[in-house]
Amino acid sequence: MPLINKKTFLEFLKCPVKGWMELNNPPKKVISLADKYRMEEGKEIGERARQLFPEGVLLEEKNSFIAEDITKCMFRDQSFNTIYEAAFIDSNFVTRADIIEETKEGLKVYEVKSSKSNTKQIKELIKDIAYTVMVIKSAGYNVNEASLILLSDKYRKGLSEQSLFELYDVFNEAHRFIDEFFSEKEKAVEILGSLEKPEPKFIYECRNCDYFKECFDMDRDKTIFVLHNKHHSQVKRLIEQERYLLKDIDVDELEKDVHRRIYRSLKENKLIVDDKRGLWEKLNNLEYPIGYLDFETVSTALPLYDDLGPYEKLPFQYSLHIKKSPDSPLKHLDYLFFDPSVDESKRLAETLAGDVEGIKTLIAYHDSFEKSVIKNIIERNGYDEQLKSVLTEMIDKFVDLEMLVKEHIYHPDFHGSFSIKKVLPALIPDFSYEGMKIKNGDDACYVFAKMARGDYSELEMEKIRKDLLEYCKLDTLAMVKIHEKLLELCSIF
Repeated sequence: MPLINKKTFLEFLKCPVKGWMELNNPPKKVISLADKYRMEEGKEIGERARQLFPEGVLLEEKNSFIAEDITKCMFRDQSFNTIYEAAFIDSNFVTRADIIEETKEGLKVYEVKSSKSNTKQIKELIKDIAYTVMVIKSAGYNVNEASLILLSDKYRKGLSEQSLFELYDVFNEAHRFIDEFFSEKEKAVEILGSLEKPEPKFIYECRNCDYFKECFDMDRDKTIFVLHNKHHSQVKRLIEQERYLLKDIDVDELEKDVHRRIYRSLKENKLIVDDKRGLWEKLNNLEYPIGYLDFETVSTALPLYDDLGPYEKLPFQYSLHIKKSPDSPLKHLDYLFFDPSVDESKRLAETLAGDVEGIKTLIAYHDSFEKSVIKNIIERNGYDEQLKSVLTEMIDKFVDLEMLVKEHIYHPDFHGSFSIKKVLPALIPDFSYEGMKIKNGDDACYVFAKMARGDYSELEMEKIRKDLLEYCKLDTLAMVKIHEKLLELCSIF
């Protein structure tokens, strides 16, 4: 059988089927623009973390068995005390340690992560290093320290390289997981090494699994997982009762209007519009001129501009469609950093303040994002009081188009989501993001990041600028179309 690596083992602990599939029949994954950037950035973070241990030597061999032999030789050679990417094999299990230091007391194991030091995912990160330590110990080595190297929440671009990282000793926390991992090793080898895929079990973690269809041969939209944002405890209770399908529950059991609407829409296989009068009143109360606003933000592990921290969001673009009255023609305005190598957020804010002058209502899709962007702009920059006042007033003008949809409408083609990427083609079939070079905010973010880093030629930059402007423009035009559709749906009540 193939060697079991960290990803496979940890997936196995969550779901034996997923672990088996990852080892024996891994899916062919399409790498997006965002995925590619994150991989490149993760590699750079690893390389920069090595500078904390400048005496180290990189083990570049890819073959795990050969790399393990080289690791043993390097440990026998007293001139190598620190190794990057050392390889360890214990029977069926393999690991590569980001950084290893050999001391008289034993090995110090360091795992480099692209996460911030205040991450809420610390438990999962500790599990990662716990697996690495388990394999190293099982291979016959003594480990006396285990630390995570994380991005410092206090770091800002322009500070020293040393201040980019924070080290966290997680030796004791890791050993709590190691004891559990040791007890599962034999079972993992038996199941993962079998020629037959294990019998799937319907669990809460199945809700977003790529193998759902293959495991259960059922449409996810016909299961309880389609109930948008239903609390995990309620879903788990239904699973414990072996009531996996919507048909297994009664509509009266559903407490929230949105869940009852989803249930009815899927059962009747049609668009449901509830409380048309209420929807009409909400729409009729919107004051014109109306602006439809969407930001694109960049958020990278390694900050692009001075005084910016890891993963701090910075708006680099916006699109604004304006309707002065219900029957007036659409006007479109936008902004995209002219020189991505320079932080133009102040210029963006000043341009936006002028563009929204006179607008009474601002419509956004999931408006908490747009509000947070504006608040961050205000907090981050030392603007004059007049500009701050304009930006602050904008926050109170927002209406969330997503909530209007969620509170009144459901279409089977939403597939349990109220994302604009699902809602738009379901309500307006001839209008979608298909064929776009940039199709989502994630790709827009990382394409811009590569522009800021100077990774493109001038000719490529010109083409990408057009793609970014076209994508963001479609986001706000989509809001206009959805708004018009809502007016149409509630015109008769």
